[in-house]
Amino acid sequence: MEISDREFHRLVDYMHDNFGINLSSKRVLIQGRLGNMLRERGFTSYDQYLDAVMADTSGAEVTTILNKLTTNHTFFMREPEHYTYLKEVILPWAVANAKNHELRIWSAGCSSGEECYTTAILRQGKKPVGYAYPCNGYLQQRHGQGEGRRLQR
Repeated sequence: MEISDREFHRLVDYMHDNFGINLSSKRVLIQGRLGNMLRERGFTSYDQYLDAVMADTSGAEVTTILNKLTTNHTFFMREPEHYTYLKEVILPWAVANAKNHELRIWSAGCSSGEECYTTAILRQGKKPVGYAYPCNGYLQQRHGQGEGRRLQR
């Protein structure tokens, strides 16, 4: 199902305004992940679906759209070439240039922590200190929606 420019911008604005997710360059991803579902569920447009998402007081449609439009898989060494570059180029440079011998690494978009733990493993096996915020439906139900888990050393 094709998404019009107006529908695309409306959906991008909704996702950004409500969840801080920038999908402004993800038109193909949106069509690919939502198009078949909309057709199967009898929606005739993206506008009609977004209206349903906003009208649903149960939160089920919000969960559906979030799970469809975000990456909900995670595992150790998920993008091996990225971690190779991190280990061989970025970490040596960062360690050499760290002020006060302190190195802080922020890991975005990790639903259950495997990415930040992989980074810690590469950084001499030390566990990171910080917060992990689950984002997919399974983890929200398991850990409580929006509830951060404190990671200890």
